[in-house]
Amino acid sequence: MKKGFRHLRVALPTLLLLACSNPLEASVDETEVSVDETTTRPVKLRAGDTVKVSLNVHMSSGSSWHLAGATPVNLEFLGSEVAQPQTQAQNSAAGMVGLREVQVFRFKAVSKGDVSLEFRKARPWEKQNPEKTFSVQLAVAAK
Repeated sequence: MKKGFRHLRVALPTLLLLACSNPLEASVDETEVSVDETTTRPVKLRAGDTVKVSLNVHMSSGSSWHLAGATPVNLEFLGSEVAQPQTQAQNSAAGMVGLREVQVFRFKAVSKGDVSLEFRKARPWEKQNPEKTFSVQLAVAAK
């Protein structure tokens, strides 16, 4: 039994050190800023923050949102997804066509600078003017 305590006496300081250090400490200051089609003012971010752009869409119509042009150099594209609004998902039958959905794009601010994100809603196979456009100004400050 004394042998077990000796190992604990050696391991305890290491365990305490690990418990006091926070490996997620760098991400504590990072936030996610939400943007949607009602956003009209420039959005302020800091390097490390994530911006979530939510745009209404009816995917069954064939239309979807696309980023116009390349991702700006001070942003990192994290991905996109399509989801139903929470209240609608709870009240609707699965597989119904024509329901409103939200197309979500996520970007991480990686460096300082002002940028504009422009999105276009269209059917990808049609070469005409987009049905709708949305743009948002982002002002990224240093961390």
